[in-house]
Amino acid sequence: MRRHIPILILLVLLLACGTVAGKTYNSPYINGHVTEEENDWEPDELGVEDPDNDNRWGASDGDLVDLYVTWDADSLYVGITTVNGPGGYGNGYLLFIDTDAQNGITGATDFSIADFYARNLTFSTMGADVIMGGWDLPGVFDIKHCSDPTSTTPVDEVYSQCNPGWKHIEARMSWNGLFGLGRGVVPDGTTLRFIASIVGGDGSGAYDAMPTSSTGIESNPSTPWDAFTDLDNYYETVVDADLDGVPDEGFPPGGSISGTVTLDDLDDHTTVVAVTAWSGGVAIESADAPPGGGDYTIYLVPDGTYDVVATGESYLSQTVEDVTIVDEAEITGIDFALTKVTGRIEGQVALSGGPATDVTVTVYDAVTGEAGGDGSYVVAGGSGAFSIATVVDGNWNVVAAAMGYVDAETPATVSDGDTVGVGTLTLPAVEATHFAYVDSLGSTIYGVATTVSIPDSGLYYYAEAWLEPRDDDGRVAYWDDGFVDSVSISFTRLDPAHPPLGTVVIADTNGVALDPPAITGDMFVGGRAGFLVANDEIQILRVLATSERLVNVLEVGIGAPAPQSSHSKATVTRSRSVTAWRESPGSSSMRVATTLLYPVSMRP
Repeated sequence: MRRHIPILILLVLLLACGTVAGKTYNSPYINGHVTEEENDWEPDELGVEDPDNDNRWGASDGDLVDLYVTWDADSLYVGITTVNGPGGYGNGYLLFIDTDAQNGITGATDFSIADFYARNLTFSTMGADVIMGGWDLPGVFDIKHCSDPTSTTPVDEVYSQCNPGWKHIEARMSWNGLFGLGRGVVPDGTTLRFIASIVGGDGSGAYDAMPTSSTGIESNPSTPWDAFTDLDNYYETVVDADLDGVPDEGFPPGGSISGTVTLDDLDDHTTVVAVTAWSGGVAIESADAPPGGGDYTIYLVPDGTYDVVATGESYLSQTVEDVTIVDEAEITGIDFALTKVTGRIEGQVALSGGPATDVTVTVYDAVTGEAGGDGSYVVAGGSGAFSIATVVDGNWNVVAAAMGYVDAETPATVSDGDTVGVGTLTLPAVEATHFAYVDSLGSTIYGVATTVSIPDSGLYYYAEAWLEPRDDDGRVAYWDDGFVDSVSISFTRLDPAHPPLGTVVIADTNGVALDPPAITGDMFVGGRAGFLVANDEIQILRVLATSERLVNVLEVGIGAPAPQSSHSKATVTRSRSVTAWRESPGSSSMRVATTLLYPVSMRP
């Protein structure tokens, strides 16, 4: 519960001290014993719940269980509970803190070179700025700055306690000790990230991590003791959301959502249902119901309106919409009754005529077109099996899709909750039948325009376009390489019987003139190649792109100079950004000088 300073006492403090850094949220009692009791930790300060049996060495070594985080006006507080261990060879207990996550990754990302607890630990999603470490649960833990892991220094104004009997660790770190900005002051927007780990001796990897890493190798008994472990999952909390340089009083949010999950399979005592509060398509907080169903509570939910979704393997998900929390209310009675669905669609996918790439398989209701089952299945590399569960009885279209390939589709009918096999879905590579001209956003264009160049003044203005190979259905032929080895560019006036007036320059997107004018395979990026066109005569050009198999025409309007000014009110219904470049003396390369805006000739 939030602690409030009575108004009368607050006035006395203001008179005595002049200013108040902020109201206290919670100040747990630091004694090496984490409890959810009065004057200690509160339930909604629990940031991470980790399995108590996922140390790779089992019960012989320590195992991380819970991470608690809170703060008051002056200090950050952390609490860690563990079980088992330390092991016979000893264990190091570490907590890494990114103290400026709002600035991206700025701290240590490789601790194998550290002068304090050098271990084969890396961080790909945060930078460690502070480390708290102790060997075999000592009474007091060391806390050090570690942005440069080769030159760690003690953090001032800290206090830690560990109770080896309880195997709990608690610490208080003053904001001034962490940031050196004065009492109760933090950098604007301060955001913290936390990762805890149990390790062995020097050069070891992680034996347990909290939160568990995305690979989970630290919990795999077959992982070598010294394997590098990327600790990429973290717990994050925002200390200064209002950007005023003062730790926010209202952390963590006190709202909660609770209810009961019931499974219609009464013999199911193992399925764990996750209940998640979503807002604007973002998962805000989540909680698990007990195996087989039961009561749940989602803590730390800010004021707002949420869609609460319950999901469990082999059960249809269920949503309760528009659950609103006001004034940190505790919302109850958000109950779910989930129906078990055993239907499944499975098969194989294969690619033909192109390179390996991921294939996404989705089942769609044959009547409504809505996606079904437990979501899309991604087959890495595009060759292998797929299996989509929780498919209700009915008629379905199974669609396999991959970039640069034609979708493969087949019908499937599920009845009586059975498993239906659809065989192998083979996706052929898209074969180009024509070139399309597109703009920078990939939209088809038929013409562009620019200003006439003035060679005597060293000014060249260009129109830009991209060339994209497509098939008759408009699909991009990413992997049809035969047509991109050499694409020649030719040009005439609008009447192809007449050559262009003046000098036409074709350049690549860096402004380097192409001589002869041709687009080569290395210019194609993401299925398209860009080029620039300039001309020193006013006219409409017909630009022709031709390869061994494909051809297409782009109209390029070359217009008279028209300076832009603040008093010009001319209306332009369609326009392109037109850029001028100057020719470097003695070189065919050209560099951008200015950008203008001119009408575009577009074919309807």
